[in-house]
Amino acid sequence: MKKTLTAVLLLMALCGTAFAQNASDFTVDANGVITKYTGFDTVVLIPATIGGKRITAIGEEAFRKADITSVTIPQGVTSIGKAAFLDNKLTIVTIPNSVTSIGESAFANNRLARVTIPGSVKTIQRNAFRGNTSLVTIDISEGVENIYSGAFADTKCVNVSLPSTLSSIYGDAFDKSGNPAFALAANIKADFDSIPAFYSYIANDRKAGTYYSNLPLTRKKADDYEYYETRYGAVLIKYTGDSTRVRVPATIGGVAVKALYGTPDILEYSFDGIFRLKRLAAVQIPEGITYIGKYTFTGLDKYTSDRNLRSELANITIPDSVTYIGERAFSCGNLTTVTIGTGVMYIGYGAFEDNLLTSVTIGTGVTYIGVSAFSSNRLTSITIGNNVELDSLYSSSNRTTYGAFGYANATNGFDKFYNDNKKAAGTYTYANDSWRKQ
Repeated sequence: MKKTLTAVLLLMALCGTAFAQNASDFTVDANGVITKYTGFDTVVLIPATIGGKRITAIGEEAFRKADITSVTIPQGVTSIGKAAFLDNKLTIVTIPNSVTSIGESAFANNRLARVTIPGSVKTIQRNAFRGNTSLVTIDISEGVENIYSGAFADTKCVNVSLPSTLSSIYGDAFDKSGNPAFALAANIKADFDSIPAFYSYIANDRKAGTYYSNLPLTRKKADDYEYYETRYGAVLIKYTGDSTRVRVPATIGGVAVKALYGTPDILEYSFDGIFRLKRLAAVQIPEGITYIGKYTFTGLDKYTSDRNLRSELANITIPDSVTYIGERAFSCGNLTTVTIGTGVMYIGYGAFEDNLLTSVTIGTGVTYIGVSAFSSNRLTSITIGNNVELDSLYSSSNRTTYGAFGYANATNGFDKFYNDNKKAAGTYTYANDSWRKQ
């Protein structure tokens, strides 16, 4: 009898600290958003339904400074608000695959050792997990698209996995003091040049693998270029010459050149592509280069759009070895013809925007074309492959949706016509204010 009583008391004690079982422990608004936790339990299992209301979100500062050590968030919650769990003692958190956004400082200043972000989450806001000084392992699942500044800063992370779906990683998203190893999926779209492993990744043609931050990354100079040498090849980051007719080297310092990138300007939050504003008249890109980074040949100046400052390139041939063309790589120029190699898979935001192109042939390997990639040209002929994703972006300021070739929903625009034709491969021509498939 004594053993039975002891067991019952132990079970009651565990239940008393295992989860908040009383609806009165939570304040919930009419939309199912938890706005305040008033309970005393430190290990919290949030019910899926409270007071007859299905829980849909965790509101701003709802659990702030609640002294909780563990929390399980129920399926059905779609957002975790700003500072929702800030300043607690969390060592365990379970995030369901219904959550689509994690707010600013949502889990900052806790004691998490490991965190798994489900693929349903599209955006991890700034400082979301900042200050978890015990956080060693960060697993970010396929589906996550954006990681904002400081999201995992001050964590001493050691192991980080990143998915192919990432389109943006802001500066200083991860703490680098622990020299983390990054397990990177193949073909990540995002730039993350604040992480040294990024240069090895692009030199290795964005192949899946583990890339280490503690490998030496030496900045070198040779033959009118500055570059980083990695174990996979060289990444050119600056052109110091004054010639307007350039043959990009296939090797430098005895190392194969694999990528054209540039140099971030941290003080001005800008980026200088390797040939930006160089007003080149001719350029030859050798076979073997796989990556053409953002702003590489752009004539875009941050102070003026004066066409006299633009590149004088009239034509460009992109070799078959190239798989990636980055943001605004050839924008704001005078290109009239472009030959895109068969290896290209990704064409980034504004890559060829604001040129003089009248026709373009997009290789069958291309699977994605970013917003405004070919906007502001004079295109009357487009040859494109099957089922290419043409990205779009809605601007709330002018209530306009921008597409890869112009306005995404324009009745006489290419984006709409291609999508309406079930993204069929072929040559499309423009005449008499409309597109036709040949």
